[in-house]
Amino acid sequence: MSQCRVKLLHLSGAALMIGLRVLAALAVLIPSISAVALAAGGGALAGETGHSQSIASPPPPQDGVNLVPLSEEDETSSKQSGCMFLFSVSPKDYVQLIDGELMFRTLSGLHVCHIANADAFMDARESAVCEGISLKLRRTGRIQHHPASDSSTGPAQLLIGQGGVSRTLRGTWGVAC
Repeated sequence: MSQCRVKLLHLSGAALMIGLRVLAALAVLIPSISAVALAAGGGALAGETGHSQSIASPPPPQDGVNLVPLSEEDETSSKQSGCMFLFSVSPKDYVQLIDGELMFRTLSGLHVCHIANADAFMDARESAVCEGISLKLRRTGRIQHHPASDSSTGPAQLLIGQGGVSRTLRGTWGVAC
């Protein structure tokens, strides 16, 4: 993302969310992007046991933190403006970050925190911690830059940890400004 630094635009979260969803839809239509996502393991959810399952269903309840998809109401509730980061397991968004406001949902409810290291988290250099839950992004493939929409996307894994137990979600990250 450091190559993609731009001025923050005061666009609504809903407009940015729509832009990222359009990019995700394009990734399905463009074979080279889809191949990168599949090669990186996109579309699988792996827990501590290493078992994989289809991600069409939410993660099964078990020890550790289980993220559940953000609702449209969650995603549009942010009062922040600027560049939007999303981590998605197509077609659902699990993590949203706008101007330092980190948002994700677990089985226990919605978590919203302001984090100081937003850029380092989006660049996959540092973990973000919110209410005792640690999120760490790991990029797993080629980054696609989309100059016309001032955005970037790519395959990634999201490590979610709490109390010494962790899980990994495999999906796609995206940033739109």
